[in-house]
Amino acid sequence: MLAFGLEQQLTFLRKSLSIPSRRSYTQVTRSLSGQRSISLIHDPVKSELKYSKYIQSYLPPADRDTWPEKFREMAEALSHHDEEACWRLVEAYSARNIPLPFSLWLGACSLLAQCLSTRPKALTYSDLDTTCDQLSTLFSLHSKQNMQSAPSNLYRRYVYLLLKRVEHLDAYDNELADHRRSTQASTLHEAAQRHMQHLDTPLLGRAIYRLARLRCLSLDALVNEFVSRNDLLHDPGSAAQPFNAIIESCLLPQKDRENENLLRLGLETMRLAFQFSLPIRGAKTQMLLAKLGNERLHDLYHKTHADPINAPNVLNVDAPWDTLLHRIAQTRPKYLAERVAVALCRSGDPLVALQLLNDPSCLPYDVFAAAISALTWWARETRQGYNAAMSLAHQTLDKLCDETEMDPDQQMYGELVRGWESIFHYNKKSPKPNPLADELSALDQGRGASPAQFMDFTRRILSQLDEWPVLRHVHHMRLLAINIQLGHFYLSKRLYELARKYDPEQLPFFEAHRALPRGMLWLFRESMRRNAKLSFTVRLYHDVIASGFAFPLPDVLQFVRALLLGGMPTVAQRIVLDTCETQSSVDGKFASGVLKAFFHANLFEPGLALAEIMYDVKMEDLNLEHEAPNSRLEMYASCIFEASRTHLAKSSVACERLWTMMDDFRLALAHALASRSMDADTTFVISRAYQGALRLTIEGTKRVPNDTEVIQQMRGLLEEARDLIGTSKPLEDLYEHALQKDISNPQNYSAIEQTI
Repeated sequence: MLAFGLEQQLTFLRKSLSIPSRRSYTQVTRSLSGQRSISLIHDPVKSELKYSKYIQSYLPPADRDTWPEKFREMAEALSHHDEEACWRLVEAYSARNIPLPFSLWLGACSLLAQCLSTRPKALTYSDLDTTCDQLSTLFSLHSKQNMQSAPSNLYRRYVYLLLKRVEHLDAYDNELADHRRSTQASTLHEAAQRHMQHLDTPLLGRAIYRLARLRCLSLDALVNEFVSRNDLLHDPGSAAQPFNAIIESCLLPQKDRENENLLRLGLETMRLAFQFSLPIRGAKTQMLLAKLGNERLHDLYHKTHADPINAPNVLNVDAPWDTLLHRIAQTRPKYLAERVAVALCRSGDPLVALQLLNDPSCLPYDVFAAAISALTWWARETRQGYNAAMSLAHQTLDKLCDETEMDPDQQMYGELVRGWESIFHYNKKSPKPNPLADELSALDQGRGASPAQFMDFTRRILSQLDEWPVLRHVHHMRLLAINIQLGHFYLSKRLYELARKYDPEQLPFFEAHRALPRGMLWLFRESMRRNAKLSFTVRLYHDVIASGFAFPLPDVLQFVRALLLGGMPTVAQRIVLDTCETQSSVDGKFASGVLKAFFHANLFEPGLALAEIMYDVKMEDLNLEHEAPNSRLEMYASCIFEASRTHLAKSSVACERLWTMMDDFRLALAHALASRSMDADTTFVISRAYQGALRLTIEGTKRVPNDTEVIQQMRGLLEEARDLIGTSKPLEDLYEHALQKDISNPQNYSAIEQTI
């Protein structure tokens, strides 16, 4: 029982650890012909099997019985499928320079080549390098001993395993030494080139692709063999991958001498791909053309209109440059003309693109985009021809919108905005010379950029901004700043509203550490002057205040007046309260102006309530037994003075309240003067209070039939003021004009009121 339990435990442990056994991966079966063969057995416990392409069932050599006695041990190893013993014998024969029979060599190669397919994935990665080295040694012996040709599938299997080794190294072992990577790539290149006639088209293409990725670019023979295959175009997408890989490798930085050769290789590779209509990535094409330089690009563009020539269907990198350019130009002339135009635009030369734009044929989107980018670059960076460049850029935009069904994108609009910004804010410290100024001016025919063209451009953007954000935020703000600078209020207002719609998190649209920009202040003032409803002004005000900024008090006062005239008293009160909270103090001029605005709007009680807040006086805490602060005197004086200049002076209720405030003013003033001497501020406050009281007295004439009593009351106020502050010219003038006129006549009262 103990032995039985131990055996069960060992079996369970072996299965749980997945310990491999040679016989567990293969099964010897007998085929219909009587020969023994190896077939794979699916074992769900084992890992997935790998490297099974180009594999066939291994059959031991049929003539092994006829081999000499010295090869009997080798025959036995092959019969038992023992690759380890087989390899030891191959090494021994090689060390003693014993030539191998072809059947023995073929059997050893077949056994070693197929053994990886019978091993789990976890083991094949570690054994792949060894197997490739063993096969390389055997194929070297095959070449030295001039053996007969092996089956094509064996050559494919050999190159396939070399390819898998290189792919594994390229993908996963990037930290290995460069010499090892180079050695393995050289081995693959040599094997693929020697046996390329035996390789099928997909395997040959994969080998070219991987060698190109590893910068092994002596691929003329392999590429020529690849393009000669009849089944090349069965899968154009796969067939194009080797060409794309070669072009991509040619784009990597090299030394000057190598760079010239790589350009030739890349150009010829692209020509072959175009001749066979293989899909080459547009970005790689563009990058390769950009490396040619402007002179060769112009030459290539002219070649697209030249007479066709015969071009070979093989790589020929040693041809003269003129021939290379002429060959590729004839493969896809229209496409290459467009690519050349884009490449030249990216180097600052839009002339070819402008020539193509005059052609009625349909052009791709990036030609328009590149032309606009190049033209606006000249407008930003040069002093000569910048007006013509911007005009041509707008003509290009018009062609894109009017002659095609494509819409400009954010990048295109952004380039135009930056161009206009440079024109209206011209401040280039070191402007570059413009060698194309004359050509651009000739193409523009003297039109030039104008403010009207800019307004049309802004309206075009606004028409599209209603649907979706066609501008990035930074360009949106630049366009808003330009319109504010030019005084385009309605365009600026609409741009601000749309910026608020699409980028509310960016409010207030300027840097927080800076003061309030003049442009925002201008927009605020213009919105008060031009907008009847003031909803935009209120929104703009709250945006700025909520961001921690403040408008100047004169502008806030003007805003309060506009709100009251617009029938928005509640909003006006809120604005005044916000100002009192955000400002450390409000000056008397602002407070007096607010009172005047509220009193003119017949808002007497709200005005008095705001007066208490603005002058920081709480009426319930008023204690006249102590010294009255100047703020209290100023509040009384301002309320009396400003209310007397409005139609509130005709209201008996308001006048009663104002005379009560005048009595409170006298009492507060007496307490103030009892503890300190008269100063200039107090004198000014007293003058204003008595001017207001005098006006209230004049207005009271309409309700008192006896003028004598009114005159006596006026004289009493004047004498009272003289005792306090001496002669006051405003008071004296108001009193003299009242005596000279019939103050009981309402028509004369207006003249008296306008004297001060």
